Amino acid sequence: MNLLKRLQKLDIKKRKLIFWIIIIVLAIFLFFFWVKITATRLEKIKEEPFKKFKLPQFEMPQIEIPTFSAPTIETPTKNLPTLPTQ
Repeated sequence: MNLLKRLQKLDIKKRKLIFWIIIIVLAIFLFFFWVKITATRLEKIKEEPFKKFKLPQFEMPQIEIPTFSAPTIETPTKNLPTLPTQ
């Protein structure tokens, strides 16, 4: 309690400085903690073979796709009206 009262009596700039120092120290601690945990997990992955992880096998049915040919359209050339020329 005495520490809190002393902090409250300090100037606002000093309080902000103390606050940011505490935040930075905690961030550094948490970063190193995260790095250590990540390193141990990666080592566990190296030890365990990936053969345990089996992906499911799917059989694709063979579908026969019919071939289509476009019909030929014959246009009659006889009995067509002629366009007037200028």
